[in-house]
Amino acid sequence: MVSPNDRYTEIEEKTRDWLRAGVQAVVIVDPLAKRARIERRGGGTPVAEILEIEEVIPGWKLPLAELFG
Repeated sequence: MVSPNDRYTEIEEKTRDWLRAGVQAVVIVDPLAKRARIERRGGGTPVAEILEIEEVIPGWKLPLAELFG
């Protein structure tokens, strides 16, 4: 979760570190902008309506409306 004190460059650096360490996916949630995106080794994907990371948690889904509601 992005906090007001986080710098975007710091978030990107931490994300790269986690992916290099073998994490399959990193979810970045920005509550102020009400946005989320999933970063994987192959690149990032913005979340349109439903957050799901099938390769990490099969069958799990979270509508962004519930997260930001």
